[in-house]
Amino acid sequence: MLSKSRKSKFLSGLTASVISGAVLVSPIAVTSAWADTSVFYDFNVSGDLSNNFNAYISSGTISQSSSGGISDTGAINVTSGSADAVYTTKSSYSIGPVGSSYTFTCLLKSVGNSGYSGMGFTALNAGSGNSSGSPYRPNDALGLSVHGGGFVLHNGANSDIFGNWSGGAAGVQTIKNSAISDLLNNGSPDQWYKIIFKLTRDSATTFDARIEVWPTNSSGTELRANEADAIYEWLNVTNTNLINAPSIYSYINFSGYRVTHFDNYRVDLAGGSTVVAAGTPVVLTNSATNSTGVVSFAGNVTSDGGSSVSERGFAYGTSASPTISNNKVATGTGTGSFSGTTSALANGTYYFRAYATNATGTTYGSDIQVVITDSAGAAPSSSPTPDPNAGSSGSNSNVSTTAAGTENVSNADSDQLARTGATDSPMLALALILMFFGY
Repeated sequence: MLSKSRKSKFLSGLTASVISGAVLVSPIAVTSAWADTSVFYDFNVSGDLSNNFNAYISSGTISQSSSGGISDTGAINVTSGSADAVYTTKSSYSIGPVGSSYTFTCLLKSVGNSGYSGMGFTALNAGSGNSSGSPYRPNDALGLSVHGGGFVLHNGANSDIFGNWSGGAAGVQTIKNSAISDLLNNGSPDQWYKIIFKLTRDSATTFDARIEVWPTNSSGTELRANEADAIYEWLNVTNTNLINAPSIYSYINFSGYRVTHFDNYRVDLAGGSTVVAAGTPVVLTNSATNSTGVVSFAGNVTSDGGSSVSERGFAYGTSASPTISNNKVATGTGTGSFSGTTSALANGTYYFRAYATNATGTTYGSDIQVVITDSAGAAPSSSPTPDPNAGSSGSNSNVSTTAAGTENVSNADSDQLARTGATDSPMLALALILMFFGY
């Protein structure tokens, strides 16, 4: 509960008045929330690895197998024992605003005793000259490699931090040390481990990182479900290379003899980042704010994806993930920042996102939800129409999007969205706010 002084400070930012039973919150009566997106690869379908990843194998043999993974399903299989290799996603990612997060999760079978495997972000595509080191990984990696007794945190070339599961590392905050020093050799009788590496953008130039290790059985069930065996945090990590890159990729790395099977690779994005299909533009939704029913928006096309951007702007509607087939405001062509405004819109809940189109397709930024309570403008069409030219996450069966404020995600052949709208009652909304802050 907030102290009286903090409550006063909170309320001083809101000028609330009750007029004929309606609450008007000045200056702009806006509620904004970002959509969440998840990318998941279980490697159970033939071609999952080659269709979705670019590979550079410096040594050894790696392939997609139909068995040996979690519950004896498909997985990435290091068939040669020792291997040095990097896989980068063909789809790219946009870096979201401050507060956005990126959670990498995998399940790996740790068998060998002299190698590493891991994951993270890179601006370099898999290829000769773009990876090196021990552990072998992208030269500009912001990521994690794990081995039997510990971990290595990567932040570009020659910027590795080495730690161990029972003692942590200098410059890394220990949340929990493992009681098992050789954790990835002795933590699971089935030799399977769930690794979580979460990045959160905490400023314009820095990230915070969190590492968790969960020993599992061969079905992927955590052996000690209450808490991870080892937890560490790496704070205020500066990496302007990735932040300023027009597009970035998630990667998987293998180095030496450690992992025989790598499965259920997942990247969860929250707070404004998006997934971008190969060859399409990278576009960011920067802001959307309301003033008396007129919404001002701003976006940025950071990459044209390899061909000129023929149109850019904002799509909007009364359902999450609007497309240019609903309503749009076009603002020009090419890369770079752009802005614009809508005509006056009727009171209600709206969703806005930036878009950019090139010869390959149309890509969208993340949703921002805007609630309008102070306008008498005309409402836009509310029935979403599929965009046949969409080149963003809607064209990738590995990607699913959760609209802001929703709980359920279904990952089928195309995105299935479970949506819940914001409350239509301003009085109820204010009551919930006051209850939350202890009034």
